[in-house]
Formats: sequence, structure tokens, C-alpha cells
Amino acid sequence: MKRYFEKSLMFVLTILMCLQIVTVHTYAAEERTLTFEVPPRIINGRTMVPLRAIFEAMEASVSWDAQTQTVTGTRGNTVVTLTIGSTSPTVNNRTVTIDQPGVIIDGRTLVPLRFVGEAFGATVDWDSSTRLVTIVDGSLTLRFNVPDVSVSILFVGNSFTAAGNVPGQLQAIAGIHGIDIEYLDISAGGATLADTSARAIRAMQDRSFDYIVLQDQSRRPLNNIEAFLADIRVLSDAARRNGVTPVLYNPAWPNVNGQPDEALQNVLTNAYKQAANENNAILVNAGDAWVYAYRTIPGLALYASDMLHANEAGAFLTASVFAATLFDMQIMEIPGANTYRGNDALALAKAAWDFVRSSS
Repeated sequence: MKRYFEKSLMFVLTILMCLQIVTVHTYAAEERTLTFEVPPRIINGRTMVPLRAIFEAMEASVSWDAQTQTVTGTRGNTVVTLTIGSTSPTVNNRTVTIDQPGVIIDGRTLVPLRFVGEAFGATVDWDSSTRLVTIVDGSLTLRFNVPDVSVSILFVGNSFTAAGNVPGQLQAIAGIHGIDIEYLDISAGGATLADTSARAIRAMQDRSFDYIVLQDQSRRPLNNIEAFLADIRVLSDAARRNGVTPVLYNPAWPNVNGQPDEALQNVLTNAYKQAANENNAILVNAGDAWVYAYRTIPGLALYASDMLHANEAGAFLTASVFAATLFDMQIMEIPGANTYRGNDALALAKAAWDFVRSSS
């Protein structure tokens, strides 16, 4: 009887210990919807969010050094520092790289979404179709919306901008994802940037644009890179004088029998990358995105019958690269009109998103 009692007591004690362990590691989930005095916004293709409000919601303390314009967030043993205008914040003295520096807008510090969310080990999800951000930090879930925005774009190029209606397809794609695009396309067949430079500068002086998209005559970056770089510099400088962000569009025309000519495309891409770096411009790298899509999606046919320009599907892929690059937009829905609606449309949109995210 005594042995039976001892076994029973041991069994009860074991159960109590297990219950205690479960109790120690059980946490109530908490969900919050955040609102901000200064709302999140898209800047140079990155979703920028208020740092202090999100850090404090994640129970981090925040301090501000006005002299150095540095914000510091601390939670437990993790210390995060970010200086306004710098692309090299630190996490526990380890430098990380962000491609859009923090900015001050109406007295609030805005920083790239993924940095502010992941600095303390949280996971971040951005649904561009609903413009909803979700940050999961252990048992805490934070949600907030990025407001709809209006954007004005000036396109300066030639037939590689016009073929397949890249501007119009971008407008349609962005429209169903909460971004209203107004655009002016002054592209002209066979034109160089030198040919359209004066008209582009007048357009920026006459009306307000957020972006100017520059695409030179197809072979000019290959045959006369000095002139190509000089014209990009002139138009980029004029853009900044007028408060416009320059964007360089690297097209996807090099091909052999309907397949991308990767060697020639690489030379073209390097020229556009050099121009983008020299002028601190955004690069919409459609050329390399096409190479990526042809590698990953079987049976693609993105060239028009002239085997040079884009067909409607090719222009849709290019427009999707614009959307991902400029607006951090992952396309989850295809517009009902004014854009390509083939069976491979979502696959093309995914390829554009995957390429841009892997390149950033």
C-alpha cells in the first residue's frame, strides 16, 4: 500500500510540474492597430514608416540626439541606432545596410519598413493589394495601413518605352493597388535623350512631377557611352533642380531568336548601372528582369513580331518591374482593363517582384 501511495504521489507531482512548465511558457496573444500623426508613405520605392511609434509599440525605449540627428532604440540587450540621411544604421554595433536613408517629415523620423520591423527580430508582411502592414513580434501583432497616394511621372524615351504601352500598363497596375498615377509620355520613335532633353526640361518647369523616367536610344549606351552618360547627367541635374526624382529605365531588347542575349544585355545593364550610380538615380532594371523571367518561366514569348520590341506581355513584365521598384508593389491582382491578362500574367508579376527583391 505504501509503495502504491508513493507511486501515486510521484505521478501527481509529475503532472503538477508539467502544468507549471506549460504555465510559464504560455502568453496571451495581443493585436493592435496603429495610427500615426505622420502617416507612412512610399519614398523612392520603399515603404517608409514612423520609427518612434512602432518601436514604442514594441516596448522599446527611444532617444533622439538632435546634434547628430541620431535616433536610438533599446529593448533588452538590443540597441539600434540610425542617423538621418545615412544608409548604415547599426544593431548592437553591427552595421546593416538600407537602400533608403531615414528622413524627417513634419518632425517625425521615417525609416524603411523592413528595417524598423526586423531590427528587434520581428517579422514583417506587406500586402500591396490592401496596403496593409503586419508586424509579428512574438505574441504581439501590429497592423497599420499605408494611405493611398497620387504620383506624377514624366516618361522620356522612345519606342522601347511606348511598345506595349508600358506607362499605361503601369498606371492600370498601380491603380488597383492604391496608387493613382498621372503621367506624360514624350517618347519619340528612335529618339536619343539629347533629342528630347529640351522638351523634358520645359515639361518639368511647367508642371510638377514626382519622377522622370529616362530611356536612351537602344544602342547609344553601347556605341557612345560618354554621350549617354552626359545626357543622363544633364537631365538628372535638371530634375533635381525641379524637385523631381530621376529614374533610369534599362530596357530588354537584346535577344537571339527570341531569347535574351545575356552577354549583350549585361553590357547594356552595366552602362545604366554606372549612370544610376553617378547620378544617384533609381534604376528600373527591366533588362535583367527579363533574363530572370526567361530562366524561371518555361515557354515565355515576350518579344513582338519584329523580334526587338516588347509585346503586350513583355511590356506587362516591364511595368511590373516599375511597380516593384518604385512602389514596393507585389502584384496580387491583374487589372480588368488596359493591361495584359494572359494566363501567365501572375507568373510574370511574381518574377518581377522576386527579381527586384533579390536585387535590392
